[in-house]
Amino acid sequence: MKSTRITMMTAVTGAFIAPVTFAAQFQFATGAEYSRGSYGELTSTEALVVPLSFKVSVGHFSLRASVPYMGVRGPADISPVIEDGGGSDSSGSGSNSGSGSSGTSGSSGSGSSGSGSTSGGVDDTPTVFPANRDVHGFGDATVSASWSFVDLWDTRLYMDVTGRVRLPTGDSARGLGTGTTDYAAVTELGWDGRKGGVYISGGRRLLESTDTAERLDGWQASAGYWRNIGKRSVFGMQANWRSATLEGGVDPRSVDAFLTRTLSTGWKLEVSGSAGLSSSSPDYVAGLRFIWRSKRR
Repeated sequence: MKSTRITMMTAVTGAFIAPVTFAAQFQFATGAEYSRGSYGELTSTEALVVPLSFKVSVGHFSLRASVPYMGVRGPADISPVIEDGGGSDSSGSGSNSGSGSSGTSGSSGSGSSGSGSTSGGVDDTPTVFPANRDVHGFGDATVSASWSFVDLWDTRLYMDVTGRVRLPTGDSARGLGTGTTDYAAVTELGWDGRKGGVYISGGRRLLESTDTAERLDGWQASAGYWRNIGKRSVFGMQANWRSATLEGGVDPRSVDAFLTRTLSTGWKLEVSGSAGLSSSSPDYVAGLRFIWRSKRR
């Protein structure tokens, strides 16, 4: 298992030295996302998350770093991860709209245009804090690298392969992070049409244990679609599932929706929402996100 984690880490970090032979494109995204859920407790936990995400794309390769600033009220130990939603607008197959990100998916992560999920990625650890807990600070950072295989078999089919490392930058004693370094590998297969598209994704998570919890490696999956609405807007939905982190835990499940609108050259606004389908997911999530993308240089 250790050798597997080292191999995944090498694959992600080795991408930093990949030869640059194409024009680079930069993207920054931020906003705010509010979630509320009981997570099996008597008192609900509220979280306001400000995701900060930066991505650089060179040809079919992209590198992404992100970190959430969090405000959490309540007893549940939630440790969100910022992830891309499904649907690839980096596929280069002719669709300029792309799917955008679902914003609250907390599942896959490949080539989407938005800054991705935060509150959807809840870690079901056994730690329970006082009901009147009110903490603020940065959570765990993530670094991911993706490669897009486009126009497969001369069609609009694409495949994105992503490796991700989650770093313990959040204060685990206050419930702002897990205190562990985790890894994930995700593959997404989709159809990037001119007016819309569909996609499915699946991945494997390799999780480190803590002094108090034996965390289990697990699987995750999602499926969704997107469609252009006029010339400047994109609507999409996505269903998500992942296996529980602890033995006997409840698998997180959710359904997300998003609407992305182009504001001006390089700028987009995304409104997103999510409904939890299990006790380990937030009851609901609402998000607003601004996305800036440079022209290719």
